[in-house]
Amino acid sequence: MDKKIAILIERFIRDQANNFRLRGKQISPWTIKARVYDLKEFFNFVQKEPEQVTQDDVREYLLNLRYNLVKNNTYNRKLTSLRVFFKWAHEQGIIDPLEIKPTEPFKTAPIEKTETIYLPMSKFKDYVRVVAVVCNEPYRTMLLFIPLTGLRVSECIELTFSDLIEKNHKKYLRVVGKGSKVRIIPLIRQADRLLNWYLHKYRKAIKYVPFIRKWVGDKVYETQYIFVTKRGEKVIYQSLYKQIQKVKEVFGMPNLTIHKLRHTFSSYLYQLGVDLKIIQELLGHSSIQTTSDIYVHVPSEKLEEAVEKLEDIFK
Repeated sequence: MDKKIAILIERFIRDQANNFRLRGKQISPWTIKARVYDLKEFFNFVQKEPEQVTQDDVREYLLNLRYNLVKNNTYNRKLTSLRVFFKWAHEQGIIDPLEIKPTEPFKTAPIEKTETIYLPMSKFKDYVRVVAVVCNEPYRTMLLFIPLTGLRVSECIELTFSDLIEKNHKKYLRVVGKGSKVRIIPLIRQADRLLNWYLHKYRKAIKYVPFIRKWVGDKVYETQYIFVTKRGEKVIYQSLYKQIQKVKEVFGMPNLTIHKLRHTFSSYLYQLGVDLKIIQELLGHSSIQTTSDIYVHVPSEKLEEAVEKLEDIFK
């Protein structure tokens, strides 16, 4: 991929961010990262300038994704990246507006519905013990805080002290999620204790100046981010990813990911009989269908229990 295309991608991302800001929203850093990765991959594959790309080029690229067994969700994300980019290129006059967009005839793949992986209630205490032994701070607290709050990884990393709210002696998190949608999450007792322990035992040791009295005594920190490294820098995803890799190796749950910890939060709520609409609000989903399709599932043992009730009828 030549320098001209790299500059064009950078300009595209900048315009995308500006458009979001004009609408009072903020584009997720994870979306930006995915867009850049997808576009670089595509142009490295086709080895053409944007104005030279044809529908045949896009078709060949998409077929190559299929050949490499890319999952439908990833396939759809990459196709969306191309659609958004070429729409922008048409609007900017980089591609002849009269020409048909090269992504025009291609449709997204059906969403794969697989059984959601989460930590069974019976194994949660074992998970806590493994994290406590294997991980160091701030990763230890983050990997325990996510299943207690249902935060996305990016939301946990981006938490600042201004997001901590106390009202009527109860603690809450103010979370800015996808599409800059703000939601309030009540902190359960265990999450509150965990966060307070972290702030007093670890966070106070980082360089600081006087700050928020009701949360951390008489101390204010140089950075507003709650989760920081020993050098006072904001946590990056790659470091947290390495920690969960160590945890799942020791814990013996190879399918465990950081996002599955968020699944754990929602799955427990559903099993406890909490209404789907409330779970949707806590998770920050724009559609209750997303909550139902992805996060709410019936464990296989529950299905077995259900059909076994028919045995008495058919005796």
